[in-house]
Amino acid sequence: MSIKLKFTVLILIFIIILVSVLTVLSISRQKNLLLESTDTRMKVLMLNASDTIKEGMISADDLLISTIIRKIKQRNDDIIHTYLLNKKGELIFHSDTSVMNKILDMGLLKKYEDPLSKKAIQANSFLKQKDKDNYIYSYPIIDNNIKIGTLFLKFSFLNIRKKINMTQIRLITTSLLIMVVFVFITYLFTNILLRPVKKLTEGAKIIGKGDLDHKIIITQHDELGALAESFNTMTEELKISRQKIIDNEVLEKDLQIAKDIQGYLIPQLIPKIKDIQIGKYYNPAHFVGGDYYDIVEISKNKYGIIIIDVAGKGSGAAIIMAVITFIFHSEASKTFDTGKLMGALNNNLIDRIPRERFATGLYMIYDAERGIIQYSNAGHSQIVLYKRSSNKVYELAKATAMPIGISKDVDYPRAGFKFEKGDILMLQTDGIYEAMNSQMEDFGMERVIKSFLKDINKKSPDQINNSIINDIKVHVGDAKQHDDMTLITIKKS
Repeated sequence: MSIKLKFTVLILIFIIILVSVLTVLSISRQKNLLLESTDTRMKVLMLNASDTIKEGMISADDLLISTIIRKIKQRNDDIIHTYLLNKKGELIFHSDTSVMNKILDMGLLKKYEDPLSKKAIQANSFLKQKDKDNYIYSYPIIDNNIKIGTLFLKFSFLNIRKKINMTQIRLITTSLLIMVVFVFITYLFTNILLRPVKKLTEGAKIIGKGDLDHKIIITQHDELGALAESFNTMTEELKISRQKIIDNEVLEKDLQIAKDIQGYLIPQLIPKIKDIQIGKYYNPAHFVGGDYYDIVEISKNKYGIIIIDVAGKGSGAAIIMAVITFIFHSEASKTFDTGKLMGALNNNLIDRIPRERFATGLYMIYDAERGIIQYSNAGHSQIVLYKRSSNKVYELAKATAMPIGISKDVDYPRAGFKFEKGDILMLQTDGIYEAMNSQMEDFGMERVIKSFLKDINKKSPDQINNSIINDIKVHVGDAKQHDDMTLITIKKS
């Protein structure tokens, strides 16, 4: 056997071993990345759901708990079951209807006695446990540093295994193709390629250790040079693909969960109020937003109406908006004084958000029996009020104080007015009148009021809103929406 042939065989063996090691390492690494991203996704999912479930447990709101747990199961095909145990290990809710029916029939809470549940109940952090071909994820529900329950997800890894198998097939196929190319090149050009092969081998070893930023540099403009370039391209594509899989999967799930949760915070149904028509428009600038509005019945014939604009946009503003939502719902029924409500909202919020964050807001209480509206304004835009009796528009500037979340114990004054038949009022966030076109020109409050007044007595609140929004769209044109937009119009008929 000639030296050339021997060297060719040795090089061939080395290449087979090298590519095989790279393939095994890549498969193992890809598998670990998929498993880690799944763990992260489950942890984020349970973390996002835990606060809402905690509120449901504290308020004994079984409907809220069942809704959240069912949503988790329905929107994640890989989740087999979702269930919630209290601190004693007794089942509060289970996504399996047959399990819940047994509990309801017996009238007793079922206690889970299996070792996995016991271990999870004793843990005070996120926990993953293997259960045959599945995994049990658990997350503690904690209130004031006291564990009150544990959320469980039973997760099937069938789809993950399919992805891992597909990745293995792709990597093995790619490796086989690379080996074929190397056999051809090695056999024909062994003498010429001895020195550059060493560079290629060294570079491949570095990449095989996981350094996907390493580039193999070969100056020859032949097959080996092309192979090196292909290897670099493959490495870069593998790096990009791996990062995209992780980033996109986590980001999309997180954003979808955030959007779904915020969708529940923005009221889809509002109380029916005698002789009152309400039109509402809400459009965040990003996937989630910091605007919030709500209309709640706080007692017989008294209704609270709130509109909030959190400074900033995106997920940060959306989180603060969610905090404000829970505070408002816990405080709204405690007082009929709008100033006290805004004060409570401010004091409860200030210790829960960063110092540089704040929100403007306006809260009104409509007394349907007396036809009177009382309001307090925390640095928000003014109420626009059309009075049918005088056929004039007023911008109510009274009862204004600083935004919430800046300073404690702020005094929020009150003001009020008579809300009579034919009167129409409009509340908005600054995304309405600050909507900008490509020349950075604001739509402006003057245009808002002009749109508001067009055939005002002939339109319903929804039609008035549509008129304003359509005029804004014409003004903005192709420019990107830069701020969250909320518009509430209320008419007394």
